[in-house]
Amino acid sequence: MNNHKTGTIVQVHRDVPLFREAVNYTAAETLFSQRLIEKDYFCTLLLHYLATTDDTIVF
Repeated sequence: MNNHKTGTIVQVHRDVPLFREAVNYTAAETLFSQRLIEKDYFCTLLLHYLATTDDTIVF
């Protein structure tokens, strides 16, 4: 098992106006829906948390 924990993740969602602005900007630039961008952001946070807190989870 690898016990090496790396990286920190930016938590832009804690600043709601900044998070909204980032989602809106990304949606405008990529033409992806805002809902999809927001979902992917929170999925990334969850996966990062799982990957760095429990070495027994495999995904």
